[in-house]
Amino acid sequence: MGTTINRVAAIQFLLLLFCCGAEADEWRTQSARRFGVSAQIPSSWLMEEPPVNNDGRRFTSPDKTASIVISGRFAILSYQEEIADATKSVEGRTVTYIAKGNRWIVTSGVEGDKIYYRKSMLVCRDTIWNNLWIEYLAVEKDRYDSLVRRVSKSLRTVPSDECSFVSTEKKQPHLGKCEGILHLNSGELTFGGGAGEGEGVCVINADEQERVLATCSPAKYCKVQGAVELCKDSGECVEISDIISVSRR
Repeated sequence: MGTTINRVAAIQFLLLLFCCGAEADEWRTQSARRFGVSAQIPSSWLMEEPPVNNDGRRFTSPDKTASIVISGRFAILSYQEEIADATKSVEGRTVTYIAKGNRWIVTSGVEGDKIYYRKSMLVCRDTIWNNLWIEYLAVEKDRYDSLVRRVSKSLRTVPSDECSFVSTEKKQPHLGKCEGILHLNSGELTFGGGAGEGEGVCVINADEQERVLATCSPAKYCKVQGAVELCKDSGECVEISDIISVSRR
């Protein structure tokens, strides 16, 4: 009887790891008080000990193959320098998706056998960067798609020790750009979301597709500049419209 019970318990534990590594029925809001960064994290993920400087929190999946980090830091670099740092490819890491606006940057790419997703928001009257970093095995991309979308959409700024000011100003479209391999699927032009390209997706506004296709071809590199804003139904998606330039290599 004891052996049977132990075996059942072991099976249940393995099923928990399998089902909850990327998905979770329950979520909790976690925050790092010093810089005021907050996001929803699956309840089954383990929070590690806070760093000595208390600048963020790190969470590890039950199977220990993925991690989520929310953190903050002072905006020492200029905005353009921050963009350059976020979008550059370094040894062993390839950036496959870039989206940016006036006060935010989203990049995604591949590093070794893992996909990473980075989202940074300039807050507190442009004095603090609040950051989200998600990393997981590339072979698990389909399992992690919904998790990345939810965590990214939930990223928020809350009152903090370093800055008590939280802007409530309504966000407006702003000048930005999307670049990478152009995809045409079911009549929709997009960047990102393909194999090895990470999670972020940039959608070309339907009224602007003809202009983009006049310069760029699907499955080829393209860069589009225009008004960029978050998609209404997804925190993992941006839409670009009012295009001012289109270029190709």
